[in-house]
Amino acid sequence: MQLSTGARVQGHIVQITDNEISVLPKTRIPVPVRHLPLSEIQSIEVQKDGWSPGAKVLTGVGSVAGVLMVVVIAMLANYR
Repeated sequence: MQLSTGARVQGHIVQITDNEISVLPKTRIPVPVRHLPLSEIQSIEVQKDGWSPGAKVLTGVGSVAGVLMVVVIAMLANYR
């Protein structure tokens, strides 16, 4: 969200009324909801939240571990 002062606010819209928008800012440390008057808002950009880097790494590691487990089981099944 771009404000008329030049500041940017990233977060989730909680409530919209006739004269203001309530936004829960996206920060590391929890902060209270901000109430922004519509006259201060210059533009709103919609962004989708994606996977975190940690979730991507764990998915990759889990996939590789699963494939290795299948290979080891297949090798043990043919070992006689």
